[in-house]
Amino acid sequence: MRVDAIERRFAVMGTTAHVVVTGGASRLLDEAEAYLRACEDRWSRFRPTSELSALNRSAGRLTVVSDATYELVERAVDAWWLTRGAFDPTVHDALCRLGYDRDFGAVGPRTVTGAPQPAPGCADIELIAACRAIRLPPGVRLDLGGIAKGHAADRLVERLLAAGAAGACVNVGGDVRVEGRGPSGGAWVVALDLGADTDTPLRVALAAGAVCTSSRRRRSWCAGSDVVHHLIDPRSGRSVDEGLALVSVIGRHAAQAEVLTKAVFLAGPDVGRELLDELGVAAVLVRDDDVLIEVGNLRELTA
Repeated sequence: MRVDAIERRFAVMGTTAHVVVTGGASRLLDEAEAYLRACEDRWSRFRPTSELSALNRSAGRLTVVSDATYELVERAVDAWWLTRGAFDPTVHDALCRLGYDRDFGAVGPRTVTGAPQPAPGCADIELIAACRAIRLPPGVRLDLGGIAKGHAADRLVERLLAAGAAGACVNVGGDVRVEGRGPSGGAWVVALDLGADTDTPLRVALAAGAVCTSSRRRRSWCAGSDVVHHLIDPRSGRSVDEGLALVSVIGRHAAQAEVLTKAVFLAGPDVGRELLDELGVAAVLVRDDDVLIEVGNLRELTA
């Protein structure tokens, strides 16, 4: 049985968001857009008035932040520990060195300044939960772009369901989270945008879960004589070059799946596949030569 669905697309968080709500009032779309815009106001590193910008400017000092920002930074630091540094939110300065120091729509050919340096990592970031305070060590600045989009998608789906929606799908720039009843009355069907020539696009059916995709081909630009992209190897401070063009991970939550895409990019196709197999996570990896590698129980999920 089909369920009434309403949807909206809009630009936010440096990308395009697509929100679909089933069995809910039209006001939920207004609330969804307002929520994501509030997330951008808090977490954009390009807005000097954001909480993230204020936190980055206060490195070395204890800074009290909102509950929402504390939760996101805590998740990012935990992900750094869990992936042993493969996911690293402290690549802020490496991105700026390559020219990604403004909204991507304004990034053009840039001149590289300074030599690449490894990211400092999260080991010395201090988190004080009792007062929602964070201390970044001197010289450490955070970029929360990817995990912020996944985290926002997770939280927004929860908010929409709590507000009375029968189901919700939130896509923030390739980080997709779904839960509840889809438009057909059953599971949500999510197409995997693999960016490669395939005879039949892959689609997965999820009652509740996430699909997150990272690609080195979507945000690239010229820096000096090189073509670079936004996926940074924290070990070197350079754009990752381990043989992968795209990684799409299927997980329970978007923030978790987003973190795994970055860890797999850093590991490369062989080690990355082993990592996903150990975790029991389904995924699709696309090598630089456009060969697709299917991981886990992907075919059991296809619609």
